[in-house]
This record gives sequence, structure tokens and C-alpha cells, in this order.
Amino acid sequence: MSTETAHLSVEDILDIEQALAPDLQLARLVDIVNQQAPGTVSVDLTLIMSGQTVGGTLIPARQWRQELRDELARTLPDDVGTGVGEATSGTRPDAASITSFLHLKDACVPAHDGVLPIGNTRARLNEVSAWSLRSLGR
Repeated sequence: MSTETAHLSVEDILDIEQALAPDLQLARLVDIVNQQAPGTVSVDLTLIMSGQTVGGTLIPARQWRQELRDELARTLPDDVGTGVGEATSGTRPDAASITSFLHLKDACVPAHDGVLPIGNTRARLNEVSAWSLRSLGR
């Protein structure tokens, strides 16, 4: 490695951090939705993540976790479903005030004959490279 590339300036580091940070407008939208009671608000979104298009309805994290617990209770044996469900019910510590994930209900991806449903989905905000206020096929 050359000495020219071995030493990054503070400005270079800040530029890299900014490039890796989630879109602030999307993060704020997710924060607002997360503050709402489950079932009271939803926003249709289309996201581009790692070159893949994903559509769905943004819902509060609490609603997504409840739906995950319900699905696990229906599909896993009682002792397993209960244990995993309890792990999803925790609250986020105060120190982690920055939203890291968004939660989509009825997510889907493009397919050759329309859209392929992939169900409820959790995605990292900093992996979203583009987004719009409309879901695929809606």
C-alpha cells in the first residue's frame, strides 16, 4: 500500500462515513412510523438494496415483531415458538436511539410474470441505496 492511500484525512473519513450512513430522510420516516401504534399507520415503499428491488408496506417495528411472534406460534412447536417469540419481544436500549432497520409487511420482488411475494421482511437501513413512496404492483 502506498503512503498516499495509507493516510486518510479527517475529511476522507467523514465522506466515507456519510456514504455508509442510511438516508436521513428515510431514517426519519422509519422513526416516525415506528413511533405509531401497530396497525395505525403504513407507508408503501419500493427499495433498491444491493441491486435488488423490493416493494412492501413500511409498518412499525412493534407490529412486525408481533406478526413474527404470531407466525412462529403457528408454525413452530410450542416450546420453540415461545422461546424465539420471547427473543423478538425485547425493547431497544436507550443508547441505540438510531434506527438501524425498517420493517415491511407483504414484501415482494419483481418476477418475470409480475411480483413474487416474500412476506414480512426486515432490512438494514444502511443497505438501501434508493427508495420511493410506492410499492411494486400497487
